[in-house]
Amino acid sequence: GFNFPTDKRFPQPNPPIDLFNK
Repeated sequence: GFNFPTDKRFPQPNPPIDLFNK
């Protein structure tokens, strides 16, 4: 999966959500 914990374009909850965890 791909995490974007510091990507300002994708505000994430804590812990950062795995956008591509399939």
